[in-house]
This record gives sequence, structure tokens and C-alpha cells, in this order.
Amino acid sequence: MVNKPINELKQRKIRAAVIAVAIAIISALLILALAYSLSTGNIYTDEELLNFINETPAPEGCSDVCDYLEFWRFPKFDADEFLRVEKIFGEYYYESLPENSILARKTALHFIKEDLQYLDYFDKNAVTHRMIDCYIAAVGDKYAYYRTAAEQEEFVSGMQGGNKISGIGIIASDEDDGAITVIRLVKGSPAEKAGIKVGDKIVAVSGVNVAKEGYEKSVALIRGEVGTEVTLTVKRGEELPTFTITRALVTEQTAYAELLDNNIGYIRVTTFKNETTKEFIAAVDELEAAGVKGIIFDLTSNTGGYLSTCRNMLSYLVPDGTPLYSMPKTNGGASRLAESGSAYEPEDHSLSVPAVFICNGNTASAAELFCAALRDYDNEGILRAAGVGTKTYGKGVVQDGKLLSSGAYVTLTIDYYNPPYGENFHGEGIMPDLAIRNESDFLSVAVAKLTQLIIYG
Repeated sequence: MVNKPINELKQRKIRAAVIAVAIAIISALLILALAYSLSTGNIYTDEELLNFINETPAPEGCSDVCDYLEFWRFPKFDADEFLRVEKIFGEYYYESLPENSILARKTALHFIKEDLQYLDYFDKNAVTHRMIDCYIAAVGDKYAYYRTAAEQEEFVSGMQGGNKISGIGIIASDEDDGAITVIRLVKGSPAEKAGIKVGDKIVAVSGVNVAKEGYEKSVALIRGEVGTEVTLTVKRGEELPTFTITRALVTEQTAYAELLDNNIGYIRVTTFKNETTKEFIAAVDELEAAGVKGIIFDLTSNTGGYLSTCRNMLSYLVPDGTPLYSMPKTNGGASRLAESGSAYEPEDHSLSVPAVFICNGNTASAAELFCAALRDYDNEGILRAAGVGTKTYGKGVVQDGKLLSSGAYVTLTIDYYNPPYGENFHGEGIMPDLAIRNESDFLSVAVAKLTQLIIYG
């Protein structure tokens, strides 16, 4: 009878000790959180931050967007880097940018909506990158972007170097649906061998949600060292299959020739890199040496690239002095003309056989300009040409870039580029002569159309 009260007393002491420890831990965490909040001035919930912005007028000393964001106690970011970017946009868009207070609020709302609940606020670099991205979104330049020094180095290496890249061999697009959409596969690539298909929507990369991580970061996660693995979760209709793919050194030739039946030439152009001009001219030379009666230029799912590459390629198809394109805001809108004398085109050269281009909804930018030029040359009697496929994407603007002192790079839209003789196609796209619903029929219809041009002119 004596042991029962003693046992109960011991249990009460244990419970009291546990409760005391728990209270101490919670109190310590609250004190640390309060201390950190006071030291950084940050507010961490979207509702609190939004209320603070709405209820607290900014002082008159806020002279730029960066000042507003710092006053509103956003998570710590690199203000110097942000100001560098802001200055560049101010120089280009000084006539059309809204007041700093309005632009700052738009930037803040983008950040609250897209990033506040997902970012690690202790990662200052990540916060800075996203803060700049939100500023660019607030400006409203759809094709502007910011790359860190490392991202820019990788981009330049991919565009100016050879065609060997460590990865899985997909070409993708961001269609504002929270996924990475596969628009093209490199032939023989790890992705193709694993069973990835055009049209697949990648929703997770090695368990990381694409919608939460963002398009650029998710694409970066797909890349990696040769021999390492990446797991992709794909939305395919109503299914969500998963693929584990080993990264490899992927080699893609950006322009190559094939000889089809009935002495018809075919040139596939996948993008417009520095190497593409040389590959394209070699492909044209190869087919002309074979005596082809006409050439099909396939630009389906070609999302563009360097405008200078498109210029060089067009120059090889038409006589010297032929207009290639013009930019209304640059050099008084004067047309760039075809000319020989480059390393790739030592002599004047022009295509003497009919041509057909193939395009689709993912044919964009410089690839659209190429198609529009062929259409114009046919209208002007310079080159017999026609188009087959579906309406193109509709990007008829050109970007220019600035290298920051940090090594980062900012690109923003500076001008429209117009076809040689036709109207600008930005926001409209280019409708081919023969609109075909099924892409599986594109090539056969193109062959039939080219045969018609060969016979009847």
C-alpha cells in the first residue's frame, strides 16, 4: 500500500520534467526566431508581408525599386546586383517603365505569389536570383532573363562551342503550365532510349516538383555529370510514368542533309548556334553536288537561336544584295543585305532549285524569320518556295545582352525584326501555304508540294 503513492509521485515528477523540457525547447525556439526576425527585419508569411506593403507607406527616400523592397523587409538579397539589373532596364526602357513605386509593388506581388513559401531565405543567392526574376516579370518583357555567372558560362559553352553536351538529350519549352514540355529529342539520346516522348510534360525531377522549383532551376537539375542518374516523373495523358535516365555526352548536329527518293534533298535544322552556319552550308553543298531537283528545309520545333546565324544561312541561298531582314529601331530600319566574303561563304552563292520549308507551333524566333524570308523570296520571284505544316509560334523580336560586373548576364528585348519584304509576325506567327493537321504527314506533303514546284515551277 505504501509503494503506490511513491510510484505516482515519481510518475508526476517525470511528467513535470518532460513538460518543463518541452516548454524550455519551445521557448528557446521562439526566442531564436524572434531574434532572427529582429536582426534581419524579415516578415515570413505572405499575408503579413502583403499587409505590411499595403499598410505602410514608403518614405520619400526610396529612389529605386531596390529601396522599396529593402524597406518592405523582404528576405535578404544582394542589393548591389539587383541595382545593376535595374539600371540596365532603366537605360533601355526609360520612356516606358512605370513609376518605381508601381514597379516595386508589382515585383513584390510576383515574389509573394511565386516564391515566398518555397524559397530557402538563408540562401541569399537564390533569393537574389528570384527577386531579379520577379522584377523582370514586373517589367513585362516576356523574353528577358537573368543568368548568374555560372549559368551564363554554361549557356555560352552550349551555343558557341561544339555540339557535345552532358545531359539526357531533350529540347524543352516552358508553357506556363508548371511543367517542362518536351518538344524535341536528340536522335539516339539517353532520353529517347529511355522512352521519353515528344509532348511529355516533366512534372518532377528526382523528386523535386517543377511547378514549385521553377522552369530554369528544374532544367538545371536535369543536367549533370556524365554517368550520373536523374529520375523524371512525366505527365502523359492521365498517366504519370517515371523514368530513371543515365546522363551521357550527347552529340547533336544542328543541320544535316539526307537524300530522299526521286532525287529530292532534305535538310533538318534543329537550332541556330554558331556551328549551324557551317553545317547548313555543308548540307546545301552536299545536296547540290548530288544534283537534287529541290530541297526541303525542316524547321519543326526549332526554337531559334542566334540571329546572325539565320542571316548567314539566308545569305547563302540568295544573290548578293538581297534583303535578309530589317529592324525598325536599329540603324534607321535599314535592311541587312546578303553578302559573300565570310569564312563560310567566300563566294557569292544562291540556291537554283525550288525549296519547301516545314514548320509547326514550336518553330520560333530566328526559325520563323528563315521561313518568312523564303515565303517573301517566292513572292518577289527571287526563289521558288512554299511552306507546309502548322502556324508558327509568333516571336518576331530580338534581344540584346549586358554582362554585369558580377559575371552575370542580362538579356532584354530591344527591337522587332522584320522579314525581307513582308510584315512583322510577332504575336501572329506564320501560316504555311499548306496547313496540315497531323505532323506525321508533314514530310510526305512537303515532298508532294516540292515535286509540284519542280514540275510546274
